[in-house]
Amino acid sequence: MALRIPLSWLQDFVDLDQSPNKLAEALTISGMEVESIEHLGGNWGDYCRVGEVQKVVAHPNADSLSIATVDYGTDQSLEVVTGAPNIRELENSPRGTPPKVALALSGATLVDPYHDHHPLIRLKPSKIRGILSEGMICSELELGLGEAHEGVLFLPEDALVGRLLKDYLGDSILEFDIKGGFAHLLSIFGLARETAAITRMRLKSEKLPDLSRLIFQQPNQKLKSSEADFVKLKIEDPSLCPRYSALLVRGIKIGPSPFWLQQRLQRAGMRPINNIVDITNYVMLELGQPLHAFDYQALCQRAAGDIPEIIIRAARNGEILTTLDGEERKLDDQMLMITDRSGLIAIAGVMGGEETEVDKETCDVLLESANFDFLNNRRTSQLLKLKTEASERFGKRLNADGTMTAALRAAELCESIAGGTLEVQAADLYPGLVEDQTVDLDLLYLERVLGIQVEKVEVIRILEALGFSVETMTGEEKLHVTVPPHRLDIDIPADLVEEIARVHGYNRMPSTLIRDALPPQRENIQL
Repeated sequence: MALRIPLSWLQDFVDLDQSPNKLAEALTISGMEVESIEHLGGNWGDYCRVGEVQKVVAHPNADSLSIATVDYGTDQSLEVVTGAPNIRELENSPRGTPPKVALALSGATLVDPYHDHHPLIRLKPSKIRGILSEGMICSELELGLGEAHEGVLFLPEDALVGRLLKDYLGDSILEFDIKGGFAHLLSIFGLARETAAITRMRLKSEKLPDLSRLIFQQPNQKLKSSEADFVKLKIEDPSLCPRYSALLVRGIKIGPSPFWLQQRLQRAGMRPINNIVDITNYVMLELGQPLHAFDYQALCQRAAGDIPEIIIRAARNGEILTTLDGEERKLDDQMLMITDRSGLIAIAGVMGGEETEVDKETCDVLLESANFDFLNNRRTSQLLKLKTEASERFGKRLNADGTMTAALRAAELCESIAGGTLEVQAADLYPGLVEDQTVDLDLLYLERVLGIQVEKVEVIRILEALGFSVETMTGEEKLHVTVPPHRLDIDIPADLVEEIARVHGYNRMPSTLIRDALPPQRENIQL
């Protein structure tokens, strides 16, 4: 699975002291597949700056054009001719806070939005309908930041006029190819943990939300049903849904996401939609846990005044659900569904239903964060020919331990971005809770397999940096290792040896010729 990681986002969780190219090399040596490095803003140089629109007047010779006077931090302003409708709207509007824009000066290299393949062009001064234009106020597409070209890009009010755009919006993006057995790497935080271990930097795990803020009705009990003040939960088959977590956020206001969140989504390859949908996508990218937001009032209406009840069950043959894309999906009894007492509301881990979707009138949202059987999810997605970012992740066998952390992260973003208020009571069913797995690692076995001696202190550092808990067994060259919940791929000592070899560096392993006698050669017998 392809994963785009903006380094500016990665640095929320780990400090980087290497260039993007050096970091990519270090990660590749450790066994990760870095497919490409994209340097966002690499073409801007000193020719693109933060500007402030001081004045907009109509073009005397063209109704569809405007002339904008832009301050860009020097003694002289620049006059720019533009056809952007969101600049033209400023001609007759009351004077308020001057908008900040991305200003390209003569000599800048930009994307040409008017050709199919979007070639790069060099900007020159030009007369447009008799008026000299000495620069360009840029759209997202012209800067290479996104696909939007219907208007220019407005920057946040705190953008410093005259600042080089490469310093303000520049970034480097590493694109990874994450294989099926490495679901713990399908997130910004997962890759930050890996990066911290390899580069010997500290993982900033304190930036994760604090679950002590929540009130749990039945903490860590293996129940199949529970009831919170705002929702009842029931799981019919825990093997298909090991955990289902939900939080309620009231009083949200639907609108566009803030600039920083939109930029991060776009750099990671996702299109912004609205603040609530964007938040669920943002948390999925950041923590690797897919989420879904239901319109809570729609659930209440379906419950006819009672507390809504979420039931996770298999579909019945022939049941039909209209999904968010407007398509009617005919289901079979092997497909896991999210339902209430009135019927179907979502295809578990694939796509939500139309009747309970978040729209511009939504004021309360129920945030779903769950864990579903990866094989069932993969089958459902394939049979319905419905592939989503969520289904791709659920098809990789995710860790059930992180559902509530992701739900709380999304809820806190709903509070800060959408003006909501979190109900601190949590609805959480965890019938699939399992005991911690432990593996004993013999350091002599480690040395025999690797062909070199890795110091015990380094072995412990590597394992702890990757999230393992390590105890030294008294009087023995052995370690008692507790496997973290996110490492579902670790079962035996050889798995730990591989982790140590990766992080210590395959390039530090000696090349050793075979010392034992080769087995006797035998003729191939043609059948």
